[in-house]
Amino acid sequence: GATALTASTGGWESPWLGTFYKSEESGWMLHLELGWVYPSPGKDGSLWLWKENLEWVWTDEKLYPFLFSATESNWMYFYGSHNQMRLFYHYGENKWIDLDDSNILERQGER
Repeated sequence: GATALTASTGGWESPWLGTFYKSEESGWMLHLELGWVYPSPGKDGSLWLWKENLEWVWTDEKLYPFLFSATESNWMYFYGSHNQMRLFYHYGENKWIDLDDSNILERQGER
């Protein structure tokens, strides 16, 4: 359900996922808030995303910003950016996770 942004080549806007740039060559997607993710759409409209330090997470239009971690078999909530940190709440561990602590390559825009 995403529509192309005319002002940007490769830019897209989804009513539920937000703004992102998708590389046709590599398949990677640079999400405005999540950073670099590798998408794998499901047949039912759901979306699998691979993200460094999270690995595979699943969501859909009705659930996002809630994501289910296949690795952890648990739910997370993507809070968004706060003080230049991308914050997730991990329900299984009852704690906040800052992905930017270990994503130096993403902060420098290297992918």
